[in-house]
Amino acid sequence: MREVDRPSRPVKSAASQSLDDLSGARVLIIGNTPPPHGGIAVHVQSLHDRLRELDAWVRVLSLGNQRQTPSIQGVANAPALAAELASHALIGFLPHLHISGHTPKSWMIAAAVAALRRPGSPGPLLTLHSGMVPMFVRAQWRRRFWLRAVARGFSAIFAVNEEVAEAVRAMGFPGDKIRVLAAGFIPAAPGTPPPELEHLRRHALPLIVSAIAPGPIYAARALVRALPQIASRLPCARLALFGPGPVAPLRSLAQSLGVLDRVAFLGELNRSQALAVMAQGDLFLRATRADGDAICVREALCLGKPVVASRVGVRPEGVHLFTPGDSGEMCRQIERAFATSRAPGRLRRALDAQARAEADLDQVLHSYLALLDDRPVPRRAPIRQSPATTAALPCRATERCDETRQVFHRDASAARESPFGPRPNGNRPFSVPPPACPLRDGLNALVNAPRFDGEGLRKE
Repeated sequence: MREVDRPSRPVKSAASQSLDDLSGARVLIIGNTPPPHGGIAVHVQSLHDRLRELDAWVRVLSLGNQRQTPSIQGVANAPALAAELASHALIGFLPHLHISGHTPKSWMIAAAVAALRRPGSPGPLLTLHSGMVPMFVRAQWRRRFWLRAVARGFSAIFAVNEEVAEAVRAMGFPGDKIRVLAAGFIPAAPGTPPPELEHLRRHALPLIVSAIAPGPIYAARALVRALPQIASRLPCARLALFGPGPVAPLRSLAQSLGVLDRVAFLGELNRSQALAVMAQGDLFLRATRADGDAICVREALCLGKPVVASRVGVRPEGVHLFTPGDSGEMCRQIERAFATSRAPGRLRRALDAQARAEADLDQVLHSYLALLDDRPVPRRAPIRQSPATTAALPCRATERCDETRQVFHRDASAARESPFGPRPNGNRPFSVPPPACPLRDGLNALVNAPRFDGEGLRKE
């Protein structure tokens, strides 16, 4: 079987069987969604798709985007974000915020999410994705008190590597509420590569693929400058770059170095096209100067491709590492990775990478279960409805009915150990079908709207 023909989800975590308890849960995810293609966007989209598979009621607030779908709401400004956060808090959604964490703007968004929550509900979750969080915390030591106050508004913080977790501890956030967890995703099958890649692929051996973005952290200019040195070791080497941002300065630099015919600037791609470019390449190169947990590195491993990456952040096992900024060491690692690209065991390593990606995603979902089950059971608002319930959004009629009929049952899964410690009890409220409520029924119809076939969404 060819690599591009492998099924997108060949491995399923054994722990995911218990995630069926998320059916009917209400989860609000706040973060970036494609386009453009990126690590946070892939993680958020994967969480969205996985929760829909589990029949959870999930809504996504796409930051800085005008995208409108039945389950994804674009928010382009602060008033729109505040209104969406407040309305979803009123109907009992559990918020989970995804930010880079290395800019004041991202922490202002975190402050809004932590403040706009329903009283008595569990605190929201926060995931910090950027490897520059430690540098930001050290540089902003005068604001550390404010950062600590914002962080304490969250029930738990997920850090994508130990360095980010240590920076959060340095802010004074309780260590028992910090979890080091890589950003999981659903492995997907490659789509159709852009036509500009065909000519480069025909003359390349090896074809080196790299993802870039605006800013010096991605070292795009350093990659182009290193191309003549790579060509001296591998005469037929070619470089394919994809990602957002202006390419005119890079094109001028390549022309001045005489390597314009060796590099292709593919621009911004959607996820299926980006995966197709990785699948067509012989190896993947990640030369960033800082990283949290690069999803593109693990996507390349899921495709069975050798990866050469800078020695920053956290890198999966089997990646060829080099010191950031050392072009000589990078060229040697590229040559070594290409020499071993045909070694046996690629399919097994690809399946292991896919299993790890889904396991990391399921760990986040288990955290949702822990928060939904561990919070005190209120007298007037059920946490989750039973599967037989016809409506799941609480209304005043439901609360009055529950006051007169308080019936509880013990869940057999209460003895499980949650990610945030032992559960104090396993009681869950048992609810009865409530009377008709037009407002609640309308909200149910909005949240449970049919799923349409579109970019990044699954079709039923």
